[in-house]
Amino acid sequence: MDFPTPPPSPSPVAHVRKIKFEVVSIRGLGAFRVVSPAKRGALVPTFRREEWIEASEFRDVSEAHVLRDVLDRVSASSRPVVLFDLDATLYQMEPRTLQIIKEWATRPEARAFPEVLEKIGDLREEQIGYSVKDMLITLGFNPTEGMGLRAHHAIKSFWSAHFFTNEWQRWDRPYPGAAEYVSQLHRAGAQIVYLTGRDEE
Repeated sequence: MDFPTPPPSPSPVAHVRKIKFEVVSIRGLGAFRVVSPAKRGALVPTFRREEWIEASEFRDVSEAHVLRDVLDRVSASSRPVVLFDLDATLYQMEPRTLQIIKEWATRPEARAFPEVLEKIGDLREEQIGYSVKDMLITLGFNPTEGMGLRAHHAIKSFWSAHFFTNEWQRWDRPYPGAAEYVSQLHRAGAQIVYLTGRDEE
C-alpha cells in the first residue's frame, strides 16, 4: 500500500520520539528497515499516521528487490522468522470495505447524508483508500467539519463494528502471488508468523 506500517512494539509507549527510518512500502507486501537510530532502545513507534510519515524517510525500491532481499535473508539465516500482517499486506481489504460501506448505505441512518449516498452509489474499489476518511476525501467531502464530519463518524462507526468480523472476510482477495511467496519463504526454512488486528478466530 501507499502508507507505512509501523514496526512492532514489545510494549505500549507513553510518548512519541522522532527517529529516522528507511521505509519500504509496496502494494501487497510491505517491509521496513531502520536507517539511523541512535540505539536499539530508541525504536519507539509512532501510532498516528501523520506523525509516522513525518518521522520517516522513504526511498523508492522495486517489489522485486524487496522480495528477493527477504528471501536471501531467510536463506542465509539459521532460524529465520518472517512476520506478516494480513489486511492490506497479504489480503486486499478494499473489497471488504466497499461491501461494508454499501451495506451502510442501505441503513435508515444513512438517509441523513443524501450527497454522500449519491457518490457511494458509484463507489469503486480503487476509491476506498486506507480509511473511511480517505474515501470521503476522494469523493470530494471534507471529513473534518460539517456534514462531512458527521458522515465520517456515522460510516466509521458502522465500519468499525463490522470490518474485523468473520462475516465480512469472505470478500477478501489475496494479492496476486502473496500465497505463493509466503509458501516459498516457508520452504526456504522461515517460520511464518501472522500478526493481525482481527479479533475473531
